[in-house]
Amino acid sequence: MEIGILKIICASQGAVDTDFLECNLGSSVLEILSSSDKCLPCCPFRQPKVVARTKVRLCRTRDCPGSCQALHLCKNFLFSGSCQFNLNSRRGCVFSHELDSGHNEAILKEHELEHLSRTELCTLLLQSDNRLLPQLCHHYNTGDDVVFGGCKEGFACKRLHVCEKFLNTSCNCSRNHSFHTPQTLNLLQGVPHDLAFKSIYANIQALKYYDIQSNKAKSGNQQLQVNKGNTNQVKKPSFSTNDLEDNTDAECQQQPAEGAVSTTTMGAEANSCDEQLPLVTLRLPVPGTYQQSSKGSVGTLTVVIPAAVNVGAHQQLQRATTASL
Repeated sequence: MEIGILKIICASQGAVDTDFLECNLGSSVLEILSSSDKCLPCCPFRQPKVVARTKVRLCRTRDCPGSCQALHLCKNFLFSGSCQFNLNSRRGCVFSHELDSGHNEAILKEHELEHLSRTELCTLLLQSDNRLLPQLCHHYNTGDDVVFGGCKEGFACKRLHVCEKFLNTSCNCSRNHSFHTPQTLNLLQGVPHDLAFKSIYANIQALKYYDIQSNKAKSGNQQLQVNKGNTNQVKKPSFSTNDLEDNTDAECQQQPAEGAVSTTTMGAEANSCDEQLPLVTLRLPVPGTYQQSSKGSVGTLTVVIPAAVNVGAHQQLQRATTASL
């Protein structure tokens, strides 16, 4: 069924609406498309459609012995079904004009493309092989200049100065919306002007966006796997009152003034029940703890002790604090 879907798409200028396929072929078409590498679901400018693509390319080596996996076919013959070089030149065209040659038939069957006509195959290759047509100029579509946009090469640019938005939707901007300007015609020499350039370039752009989104999804999945692996290797830290004392601010580690209460003995007394009892935090006023403070000022020291700490030790700490005040 995938072969039939591909033929329908290629006969429809290389892309069809997703709803059209589902309406005419049933809901099972979505399952087929999900695993297909020839019919790709794209959504440029929020317009869901299915675009055809292939890995097959034209061989560009004139004297290729036939060991490659590319089609041995003249580009001009692919475009129009004829070749001016083969007709007007004494030597003739050096490339093959036989779509049904043994080499080409083997490659087309391998990629399940043998049922496509020359016109359908031409559409498929034009939007899949970026060497067959000049690309669009991205800089032209980003600048504010009326003539050249953001392109600094001007008329010497080897890319088409055509509005990208115009390819997929209606657009009234000041950029070029035609493939028949002097700049575009110069770059499209040798390519028949009756080809559906707008559809072909719209499909090329849709496939580019599809690849970008696919690469982002793959990168995200790989990062999730890495994060999952790191999470499994992390060990939960264990804390004790001694650990908290070691991490106390350096200013609080200095020798306290007379009347201040030290937490060292409290930590030692509490060590025996660290692993069995929950910890509670008491905030007690301790004078003179911060040496940079003025005389008589009161700082705040956080003391972490087990909930079941000796009551007498707690009362002793409170009496010492009250006496110092």
